[in-house]
Amino acid sequence: LETAFQEHYQLIDQPNLKTFYRMGQNAAVSQLHHTNTPFTNVAARSILSGLYLKPLGNVYFSADSLPSILDGFEYESTYIDSYRVDWSGGSVNRENLQAFKFDNVWEWRNASHAPLATLSRFEVALAREKEAFDKALRAVVKADSEGTYAFVFVQSGLGHFPWVVRDGKEGLSAKERIDELILEMDDLMASFIAGMTDSGIADEIILIITGDHGLRYSQEFQSLGLRYSHSHWAFNVPLMIHAPALFEQQVHLESVSSHVDIAPTVLYLIGVPTDSYYFHGESLFARDPRHRITFLLNTGLSLVSGFNYDGNHYTYDELTGTTHLSGNNTGSPSNTHNGGTIPITHDQELVDDTDEILAEMQRVMDQTIAYFIQRSELPDNQDDAGAFSLLEK
Repeated sequence: LETAFQEHYQLIDQPNLKTFYRMGQNAAVSQLHHTNTPFTNVAARSILSGLYLKPLGNVYFSADSLPSILDGFEYESTYIDSYRVDWSGGSVNRENLQAFKFDNVWEWRNASHAPLATLSRFEVALAREKEAFDKALRAVVKADSEGTYAFVFVQSGLGHFPWVVRDGKEGLSAKERIDELILEMDDLMASFIAGMTDSGIADEIILIITGDHGLRYSQEFQSLGLRYSHSHWAFNVPLMIHAPALFEQQVHLESVSSHVDIAPTVLYLIGVPTDSYYFHGESLFARDPRHRITFLLNTGLSLVSGFNYDGNHYTYDELTGTTHLSGNNTGSPSNTHNGGTIPITHDQELVDDTDEILAEMQRVMDQTIAYFIQRSELPDNQDDAGAFSLLEK
């Protein structure tokens, strides 16, 4: 989901969202899931690779991505973008996806759609989403008919600011517009599930729904009467893992999680061992990640980054050299560390060392990228255990 911040995307608690609400009854769900970065394409690659990443330009590497791993288990992988893969021009994002070993990369602008000159801006956006969902449905049904499997990633664009809605509803507030768009996504999901049901495979799928990021720019915050902040508004996104064959009832995931946890979670759910792969994240079901640092990285969007640890949100401002602290997902004003006492239960050592922890994470990301680039350039028979051991350390 595009720009899907948890505060407004309450998918499992709203009976008026009939499809999402019903799906949530056979799902693992979380109110504490976070994007790792507010960049759509980087967030997508982190979901696919289980790695904290940053914008890389024309640097390509394979990683232990879901498409590359699942290829060995009879999965055909398809990436679907309801707008454009390289919306800002060039081919960097497409080449990154191809490096991740997707069999198919599809975008709406290459579709054989009807003329759209007579449609409103919203109708064009909705037509793109419908075609993307239909493409995903066909990919899954095709795999089932051939006795194989499908891994499909759909990047939606309907929730993008300025939240365009149907004609006649332009006067709605920003919150009301967002609510309208969530209802539209609920209808699109209903059609997708109906297609799965008609094909007899609705109970055989694992369907993961999350957001690429939350609010990012000052205009988005201001439209909702908020001030810009590096907070849960920017990073906390919904997570639903709908799998009727695995979850007889709703399961609440109580630990803070990140997009880097999705790839190992997918492999865990389908029974693929992960011992030989390198991820920064971990399965949400195999371990207890409550006492770990979950990084919330701006990676160039601004000079502010942070992390979540034990229910607190630590933010470091590179311009001022100060650390701000707030409770997890509370929306409460941040407290600035200036040598005084902070009235939130916290780890003082983490407050003092926030800048060093974030700098170390940048080094880890650089080393990770270097490792995978090196590995992709090694002959198949060359031992890369040395590089892997260094990276683990």
